[in-house]
Amino acid sequence: MPIKRLRPVLAIAADLPLGRLLTSFRNKDRRTIPWIFSLFHALESQEDFDIHWITLSKAVSAAETIRMRNQTIHILPLGSMGKNILTAHFLTVRRIRKTLNDIQPDLLHVWGVEQAYALAGVAFRGKKLLSYQGALSAYCQRAPQAFLLHMQALWERMAVKHYDFITCESPWACDRVAEIAPHARLSCMEYGVEPSFYHLARKPSPEPSCLFAGTIYELKGISYLVEAFTHPSLSHVQLFIAGNGALRERLEALSTPNIHWLGSISRAELQQRLSTAWFLVHPTLGDCCPNIVKEARVMGLPVITTEEGGQTQYVQDGVSGYIVPVRNSAAVREAAQKLSGRTYGDDEAMDVRFRIVADHVRSALMIMSDGVRPSNNGRGYVLRRLLRRTVKAMRELGVTEPVMPTLLPTSKAAMEPSYPELNDTFHDVSEAAYGEEDAFRRTLESGTEIFDMAVTKAKQGGSDLVSGEDAFKLHDTYGFPIEITLEM
Repeated sequence: MPIKRLRPVLAIAADLPLGRLLTSFRNKDRRTIPWIFSLFHALESQEDFDIHWITLSKAVSAAETIRMRNQTIHILPLGSMGKNILTAHFLTVRRIRKTLNDIQPDLLHVWGVEQAYALAGVAFRGKKLLSYQGALSAYCQRAPQAFLLHMQALWERMAVKHYDFITCESPWACDRVAEIAPHARLSCMEYGVEPSFYHLARKPSPEPSCLFAGTIYELKGISYLVEAFTHPSLSHVQLFIAGNGALRERLEALSTPNIHWLGSISRAELQQRLSTAWFLVHPTLGDCCPNIVKEARVMGLPVITTEEGGQTQYVQDGVSGYIVPVRNSAAVREAAQKLSGRTYGDDEAMDVRFRIVADHVRSALMIMSDGVRPSNNGRGYVLRRLLRRTVKAMRELGVTEPVMPTLLPTSKAAMEPSYPELNDTFHDVSEAAYGEEDAFRRTLESGTEIFDMAVTKAKQGGSDLVSGEDAFKLHDTYGFPIEITLEM
C-alpha cells in the first residue's frame, strides 16, 4: 500500500560541512564545502519538499538523526577511507541504502563521486539525479595519482553510467562525463559562491602579492607555480600558498624568500588573503570548476589559470586575467609579470636593470666559485661591485628585501648543467654573497639619507652635482661607495 505523504520527500546524499552547521561538530569537522553550505541555507525556507540529508562523517560511530531548520540530517559513520575504497564502499553503501529504504524518497539527489553516495544510488529504483563532482578518471589521466585514487576512479566509472540525469558545473566537466556515460542527459549548472564574497572590499597590498589556495599535489600544477616564482624576474612578487598536501615538504625546500607557505587557513583568513592579493594563481592540470576561482572573480580579482578545466569560463584572457598552457612555468611567470607591473620589454630603463641583475649574478657566481671573495682589491673589488650593483638594481625594481637568497640559487640552477662543479662550492659561495649583501644593505640604509641631504644642499645652491667634499664624506665617514654616489 503506497505511503500517504503531505509533501514529496527529497533525499540529498552529500558531504555536509557539519562543523559549520552544528555546534556539537564544530571541533570535529572543519570542512567548508561552500556550495553545499549555501544550498542547505537556501532550502531552509522552502515548503514544497520534505528534505532529508544523508551524509557521512568520521566524527560518529553510530547513525544519528538531527532535525534542524526545516530539514532532517541523517549522519552515518564513515570509517576507514582506505578500507572503503578497497571494498567498493561495501559497508557504507549498505548503510546509505538502509537509510534510503527507511526514508523512501520520491527523488534522490546524489552529490559527487568521491564517496559512497553515487554507488549507493545505483540500486535506487526511483527518480534520481547525480550532480557530478570529482572527475577522478580525468585526474588520473592528467597527473600521477596514488593507487587508491585509481580505485576511486574505477568506482566512479561504474557508478556514473547508471545515472540518466547528470548535472555538471562546467562544460569541461560535461565533456568528462560524456566520456564515461555517453547516454546520459547532461545539464550545466553552476554551483554558487557564498554571498559573503560579494561584499568583500579589495585592499591590495603595497607590494605585489598573489595567492594560491588548494591541495598541494601534482594535479594542481603546484610544482610549475613554484618554478615560476623562484625565477629572479618574480622576486618582487610575494606568493602565498594556502593548503597542505604530499608535495609541500619537497617544494618548500626549493622555495625562495618570496614564497610563503601558510598551511591550512580559516575561511576568514582566506577572505583576508584574497582581499589583499593583486591576483590569484591556479595553474591546474585539470579541474571541474574550482570554487576559489569563482570566489576571486566575484571580488574582481584577476586570475592566472590554465586552459584545462571549467574555471576558464570565468576568466577572459588578457582582460580579467590570463589563461596559459598547462605545465608551462614560463607562461605563468610572464602572466604574473604583467599583473605585477614588471614585464621585460615594457620599459627600457627597467629592462636595463633586469639585464644588470642577470649578468652580474651570473658573473659573481662564477668568480666566487673560483675562490674569489669580496674585498677592496683586485678581483675581490670587481666582485664587490657586481654584487652591490645587483642589490641596487633590484631596489630600483621595487624589491627591498634581501635578494641574494633568491637570485644566487636560481643562477646556479641555470648554470649547473654546464658547470656541475658549482654545486661543490655553493655553500661557501652563498654564505659569502649573503654576508656581502647584508653589509651593503646596512651601508645603503645609513648612507642614502646622508646622500639625499647632500643632493638637497646642491639643489639649493643651484647645482645638479653633489660636491666633491660631500662625496668624500659619504665614502670616508659612512662607507658609501664613491661609484654608487656617481651612479645615483
